[in-house]
Amino acid sequence: TNSTTHTEFVRLLGEDASIRALCCSDYIYNDSIYKRVKSGEIVELGGDMQVNREKLLLSNPDVLFLSDKREFAQNSPCPIIISYEWCENTALGRAEWIKFFSLFFDKIHEAEEIFNQTEDNYQRLKNIAQKDSIRPRVFAAGAYGDTWYLTGGLGYMAKIYEDANCSFCLKDTMVGTVTCGLEWLITNFQTADMWMNCHAKHKEELDDRLSAIKAFQDNHIYHFNKKSVKRQSATISDFYESAVAHPDWVLKDVITILHPSLEFTKGYETIYIDSITTK
Repeated sequence: TNSTTHTEFVRLLGEDASIRALCCSDYIYNDSIYKRVKSGEIVELGGDMQVNREKLLLSNPDVLFLSDKREFAQNSPCPIIISYEWCENTALGRAEWIKFFSLFFDKIHEAEEIFNQTEDNYQRLKNIAQKDSIRPRVFAAGAYGDTWYLTGGLGYMAKIYEDANCSFCLKDTMVGTVTCGLEWLITNFQTADMWMNCHAKHKEELDDRLSAIKAFQDNHIYHFNKKSVKRQSATISDFYESAVAHPDWVLKDVITILHPSLEFTKGYETIYIDSITTK
């Protein structure tokens, strides 16, 4: 496979031993799989957009999973299967792709049981969140260089924020991601109560001008890198690996942050989300 998100579906099915080769091993959170790559048991295929043909031949797989058909232009020595779970615009829609992966292991019944439990948990949590009359105003944004990337109305996380019972700032935008500059961000979100998915871990990393935003003033700024590990090239967050299969965990984290007065949130330890700190 060329995507770490595929590995969580396979792991949940109890078939992670079937993984023979994968891309970008330094971006793997799962420690067991990472160690198998470093020991040579799993072959490193190179970057996700440039699968190494010779190494693919060496691993001799039955099938190669890709996220897009453009990612392996050469004639493949094995069948190629495209997994488009990342195109789903709801988190439950993405999680349901475990059924797709189960077909290759003859485990559709196990996959249905896993997904049904996930969906039931998700709906139960959604119903609990709706009981809180307080609906904080929320936006989700992180910067790369001078460009800010915000979750738009068609982003798969937007549905989670909506189901967590908040007023999501960009819910009416018909795109998955909104890009903007710092000035636009400050102008439009000055009154926002909560800032989610900030890419910084420390408040000192943020531009001082962001102090005009209420969420900044109140220290209600959160990142999704609580469950992370240091690899050779970077700190890797499990949110971008396992969360695709666990939208109920993500929703519970979000509800805990947005509605701390709800009974179930008291004493609950979030899995993926944490508040940014001051150094």
